[in-house]
Amino acid sequence: MTKITTGLAAFLAIAISTSIASASEKSKKKYEKSDNSAERTYVRPDANGWYPRDTRLLKFGSQLWWEQMEREGRTGRRDW
Repeated sequence: MTKITTGLAAFLAIAISTSIASASEKSKKKYEKSDNSAERTYVRPDANGWYPRDTRLLKFGSQLWWEQMEREGRTGRRDW
């Protein structure tokens, strides 16, 4: 009876450890480089003063970004 109990305990220990290991492998997220490499994030205007007027292409939170958001009325502030 003790051999059966010991064998059963060993089997359960191995089964639990393999299920935990496989669960941790499945939960790991694998990140891949997005295909947005063609889009450029602009930080400041070029020598001629040109920069894109699209807020998706501007650096988030930059002064240019805020100014464009204010022009579009998308800052969340009320116009008094």
